Order: sequence, then structure tokens, then C-alpha cells
Amino acid sequence: MFLCKIVTASIFFALVATSGWAASDDYGPHPDLRALRHAAPILLKQRTLDEKLSAAPTIDGIVVSGNDAMVQWHAGQIQRLEYFSRRLNAWWLAEEIWIDEHNGSAMGPGGYYIPGDSNGPTVRFLLEDLRLPPELVARAQAHLSTVQAAMEHANAHPGPSHFHGDGYAIEQLDFGSAPQMPSLLGGYALTLRFATNDALAAARITHVSGRAPNQSESWIAPGGNSFFFFSGKVDSAKPIRIAVGAVLTVWFPFLLEESRRYSIAITLGNTVVGPVDGVFDANTNTVQFTLPGFSLPPGVDLSAEVEGDQRH
Repeated sequence: MFLCKIVTASIFFALVATSGWAASDDYGPHPDLRALRHAAPILLKQRTLDEKLSAAPTIDGIVVSGNDAMVQWHAGQIQRLEYFSRRLNAWWLAEEIWIDEHNGSAMGPGGYYIPGDSNGPTVRFLLEDLRLPPELVARAQAHLSTVQAAMEHANAHPGPSHFHGDGYAIEQLDFGSAPQMPSLLGGYALTLRFATNDALAAARITHVSGRAPNQSESWIAPGGNSFFFFSGKVDSAKPIRIAVGAVLTVWFPFLLEESRRYSIAITLGNTVVGPVDGVFDANTNTVQFTLPGFSLPPGVDLSAEVEGDQRH
């Protein structure tokens, strides 16, 4: 039974291994295990590239409980856990939480914990902060060695427990020509490199946010074809002219279909840029859009939609 709020993305856990790790195994319905063993390495590929990891991700174990799953994997000496949630007939992942191997603390966008009891930071996040289904957490403890290792470490090194709500969010973009760091928007990751432009140094796109489509907007609904929405506001003292060649790349937290053509349309007040067809990279599950030249009026609200239509 699905006992927590619908999670449109994954919660991502990291643990640096110093001396190898114990074996993990799979638990759950075979169709779901097969789907996740196929999807997870593809969805994780871009993460390993962003972090410049030399090794490809290897899946160590998977636990599935209803619409929730955890996947343990490693790349070289880096070992991690991913929380997946099934939504719109697909397995999704996104946000990051790190567990520090040296002191057992857990850190992520939602805050910071130090282990203070026998449950340890992993279970503390899963049950208390993320409110994941207890059955999934119990299965992870039984089948995934990273959860077991975090438990053992917390038992051996108890300490005071506290919550520190720092978190992080990338809410604005500048107009530089260098590729900007991927921005996590509603579980998606967006990278934007502007072409030559006449923006003032202080100009920004602020209030940047993104979201997934709801079911009626999405590709699974009759007549629906939406895959991603994002928006922002132009903060500039004057109009900004941008030359041809700005490159926007979107990483999706669920597997895209190669049979579709993906396009983007950007609305700037009464003006629409596009639709512009993108180039889908099946190895990294990203779509790259090269934009035409366009102008941004000062103070204009920007909204964009990525659609996917079946090729004919």
C-alpha cells in the first residue's frame, strides 16, 4: 500500500565506500525489477558524467514495494542509494541526500541530521524526514548493504541529533556564455548556455522553477503530450537581444521514448519562441535544444513547455 505522499522524483543517497561493501540482492515483483535494472543505469549516466566519475554505474541491488523502490549502485569506490517512485506509468528519480561515511551524518536539500540513536541517519531520513513507507524501509534494511552499513555505523558512533534547515535551491540564471551548472527543477535538471547577447552584467532570469505535467496534461492522457514545464521572470533594466545558438539541455528523471519527437516552445508575454525540435540522447536521457535568436523585454514573465509527439 502506498503510505506516503506522491513523490514525483527520487531521493538520492550517497555513501563513499573505503573498503568495499557487502553483497545486496533484489526483492520485489520481477517485472518491476527488470524495468528498474534497465532504467536505472540510463538515468544515472548523466549524474556520473556531471560528477566526472570514471566508472560506469553498476546496480548492486533493488528493493520494490508497491509504487516505491530503492536501488543501490556503485561507480568505482562511490556507493549510493536511489529512491524511486512510480508516477505516470514510469519510475522517477531526482533529489539528492548525502550520507557522510566519516561521521555518519546525513545531509541534503531538506536539512542536516547527525545520528543520535540506533536507527541511524538513513532510517531517520527515510521514515521521519521523507516519510517513506515503513515496509519499503524495512525491506531496504534487509536487502541493501548500504542501509545496513549506515545502521551499523550509527550504532557504533552515536551522537547528538539535530536538524539544520539550510537546504539549497538554484532560483536564477545569468546571461553568460559558459555552460551553467545543472539546475534541479521539480526533479528535472536544466542546463542553459546563452549565445552572444547584450545583457547588462546585473541582468538575470529570476524565480526559476519547474514542474512535471499532471496526468491530464501528460503523454499518458488522450490528447496529452506534455513532458516538462518551467518558468521564470526577466530581471533587466533594458531589453536583451540574444543571438542564434543558445543551447538548453533538459535531463528527465524518467525514461523517455525514442519513438517521440521532443520540442520546446517558450512564451515571452505575447511572443512565442518555437516550437523548436530537440535532439534526444538515449545514452543520457537528455534532450538538447538549440534556440533561434530572440529578445527578452525587461520584466517579462517567461514560461516554457517541452512536448513529445509520436513520430509518423
